[in-house]
Amino acid sequence: MGSFNFLINRLFDGIFYLFISLNPWVAMVVVCLLTGIFMLLIFRYTSNQKGIRQAKDKIKAHFLELRLFKEDFSLMMRAQGKILRYNLIYMKHSLKPMLIMILPLVIVLIQFNFRFGFRPFKANEEVIVGITFSEPLPLQAMDISLEAPEGLEVETPPLRINSLHEVDWRLLAKEAGNYILKVHVGEELFTKMVTVSDELCQLSPRRVSRSFFQEFLYPSEPPLPSNSPVCYIEVKYPTRHLNLGGWNIHWLIVFFVLSIAIGFALKGMFKVEI
Repeated sequence: MGSFNFLINRLFDGIFYLFISLNPWVAMVVVCLLTGIFMLLIFRYTSNQKGIRQAKDKIKAHFLELRLFKEDFSLMMRAQGKILRYNLIYMKHSLKPMLIMILPLVIVLIQFNFRFGFRPFKANEEVIVGITFSEPLPLQAMDISLEAPEGLEVETPPLRINSLHEVDWRLLAKEAGNYILKVHVGEELFTKMVTVSDELCQLSPRRVSRSFFQEFLYPSEPPLPSNSPVCYIEVKYPTRHLNLGGWNIHWLIVFFVLSIAIGFALKGMFKVEI
């Protein structure tokens, strides 16, 4: 998983590099345009375009039949049955490209989430860092400490929450930069990245333990050692919303609305039957 995540991270870093200092709306519109075109091309070359076109024509014809013979109950029922039949045929032709699109779409959503779902800390903001263990441990008796570089200041001693198997610290972000925290658990050392910035960049809310599913969902940092008692180390970044006319909108809504709208707007240009 490590090599795959590295390549995907570098790919999206390159895509977003041009927008790093711009308003997030600029990046969202452009990447939704690219995503819409990419999905259109997948749909065009993996679906039965002729079959989809024929099924849609049949559905339209039988809807017209409903209007023309609305006083003949038997003909109306027959037309409704044919509409249902050709809807099922249409869905069958659309199923293959939809299944092919799932994996790349999920990868895109994960990458977008760590850029649009969270924002970096700003100077003079509080930072909450937590380490969660995979099993109950005597946290009160354990030697656990956090070491922060210049630019971050540890403001509190470790808060040990036995019921959650968790230890938390509060830090202060003093100036912009990418920082590496060092978490000491006994003789073991773990690191965690923290970003303080005004730019649009990839964030890493969690560094997780080694497992295929967890690494797939949190690809920004290498996984923790597989024999570690630590489940994950978390930095609680603020949530980012896209502002539109005073309304704070979740990025996922914007992404799907824009991508679908762009797809339908460009389907004629790319000769795609949807």
